Amino acid sequence: GTCAALNDAGVPCRKINKIQEGRPNIIDAIKNQQVQLLINTPTHKGPTTDEGRIRSAAVLNRIPIITTITGAEAAADAIVSLKQGQWTVKPIQDYYAQMNKP
Repeated sequence: GTCAALNDAGVPCRKINKIQEGRPNIIDAIKNQQVQLLINTPTHKGPTTDEGRIRSAAVLNRIPIITTITGAEAAADAIVSLKQGQWTVKPIQDYYAQMNKP
């Protein structure tokens, strides 16, 4: 249902098979470098779960992975800012100094 929900929200995507749905599946896509960013919010824990296998494949193949909805929202906001040219980087100390000015 994730693909349908994303498409309904205006985010173009294509469905990739889950591990148990046969090949090619998400692990194949990760190994073939067809994935640039992975958002995987686990519902089960452990290395033998599908989520664990997906996370492991992402790490082994140097694919950035986000594992929380909050993290995904922050990454999406950052990507939007980057695309709009509003991306600036400064040390955290600068932000802290601005917050504590009288």
